[in-house]
Amino acid sequence: GNGSAVYLLSSLFNHSCSPNVEPVFPHNNHIVEMRALRDIEKNEHLSISYIDSNLSYEERQHKLLHGYGFQCRCEKCLEESL
Repeated sequence: GNGSAVYLLSSLFNHSCSPNVEPVFPHNNHIVEMRALRDIEKNEHLSISYIDSNLSYEERQHKLLHGYGFQCRCEKCLEESL
């Protein structure tokens, strides 16, 4: 089944349409872990995607603006907006 919850530490992650970590539930319970999606540089901020980052630029911008109240200016969006 699907559900929703608020996790204190993971709620502090910023959004990116090209995130470097993703939340996972490895034991299919209430414990969330973050899994690296690529090598992470020293001092690089950790980010997750709040939405499906495979959507088109326009769809991502719409979902983030209307669902989260901001216009995304991550590296991927800046590149695709040109």
